Amino acid sequence: MRIVRSNLATATICSLAGIISTATIIGAATSSISTSALSYSTSSDVSFTFAPTLSIGLSTDSLTIDNLVPGTTSDSNKVSVTVSSNTPYGYVLSAGVGSNDTTSPYYNTPSLTHENTTISNVFSSVDTNASLDSLDTDNTWGYSTSTNGGTSWSTYSGLSNTTTKPLLDISDPATPSTIDFKIAARSATTQASGTYNNVITFYAVGKPKPPDYMQEPEIIKTKLKNVGDELQAIDQRDGKEYWVARLADGKIWMTQNLDLDLNSRTELTPANTDISDNWTPVNTTISFTDTRVYNWQSSSFIPYSADPGERYVYTSGTTADDSQYYSLAACQAEHPDCSMHNHIGNYYNWSAAVASNNTSSLATKFDNAPDSICPAGWRLPIGRNSADTTVSREWNVLLYAEGIVGSRGNSYTQNGLDKMRTAPLWLTRSGTVGGQNNYFQLHSFGVSSLYWSSTIFSVSYVYPFFAQSSNIIEAVNFNVRTPGSSVRCLVK
Repeated sequence: MRIVRSNLATATICSLAGIISTATIIGAATSSISTSALSYSTSSDVSFTFAPTLSIGLSTDSLTIDNLVPGTTSDSNKVSVTVSSNTPYGYVLSAGVGSNDTTSPYYNTPSLTHENTTISNVFSSVDTNASLDSLDTDNTWGYSTSTNGGTSWSTYSGLSNTTTKPLLDISDPATPSTIDFKIAARSATTQASGTYNNVITFYAVGKPKPPDYMQEPEIIKTKLKNVGDELQAIDQRDGKEYWVARLADGKIWMTQNLDLDLNSRTELTPANTDISDNWTPVNTTISFTDTRVYNWQSSSFIPYSADPGERYVYTSGTTADDSQYYSLAACQAEHPDCSMHNHIGNYYNWSAAVASNNTSSLATKFDNAPDSICPAGWRLPIGRNSADTTVSREWNVLLYAEGIVGSRGNSYTQNGLDKMRTAPLWLTRSGTVGGQNNYFQLHSFGVSSLYWSSTIFSVSYVYPFFAQSSNIIEAVNFNVRTPGSSVRCLVK
């Protein structure tokens, strides 16, 4: 008789991967003292924190195969592994094999090892990617699982001593989850008799908060229901993260500048970008040291973009305080509240902003460019329409709703410039590229800002939003399409 036994160590729990679950109740607790001469009362907020929990329970601490028959696959008894958790985003249950104790005969090995360590015979684990109806190699072992109480079992696979193998992936841990687990082995007639051991360890790890994506605007809408709500979302095109918020106009805007790099190898699609057909820009990347003299009119029609790198502009909310930094760490060293809101992003001329290699055909006044380099589900703001009403200019509507401009939208309110550059809009005075002595150069940094809209004035002009450091703001007049300027997008 041959006996193969896998001693099962007590289940262990890994860290909760930074998951914090809290529930807070705020109410009023009132105490009072009352006499004929004195009446006194006070109240205080009451709250509590519900800590995250994650635990594993095992129905047995030993898996044993008795009466192993050579040349066949023989199963062990089963262990039921039950996980209980209140982690808000679920957990992953996984298993690994091998002892972490350097003095153990099972240290750093996935094999079932003979109890007499002088005997070299072992049962080797099958491959972790295996999917075997039956073990077909002598002197191997594997595992199988069931999620329906043992009615049906998975095919056999193997465990590793270097990485864990996922068994369950639970996103909604409202009730405890149970999985049944067993091992199996196959031996040859020449296998040494005796007991073969190892240690299997189960791990449950809380899942982190799932990311939000710019290209999932409907999900963002459900999360940003109220004015002032904000979150960070990932642009699936390049993995960069952006702050977005529901602002006082009721719409959801980016609250930092777009930083998408464009070059001749960048292919954008309707699946990830606000375009109707695939678009690859011409080779339009320039640098601030570019000494080419450009023709402003032809440059209006051909897209170009400029990447300033890691530049941040910080203001404390006073007109005299615009500081430039070349890394977020440097900005935060002087201003702990500095964040990606302060990043100036990339500069695009209007053709690049509307994802077109030739915008000469976009010439009808008050029309809006059909495409943009905004993420799919987002778009450029509307600048103006033929009715010429304030409500038609989305930049004006936003700035008025935030108390930055007056009703006509052409002058700051008191402290309007300061409010524009800080929360919740964070509109940086990032200047523009080009237009300075006919060279591609950055100018007016920290002095003015220009943000594109989708609205056309003529073959060479569009309606942008332009703000300068004086007490004048313009979101009404037209401007040439040439300068490399900033882009902010809003949800469609």
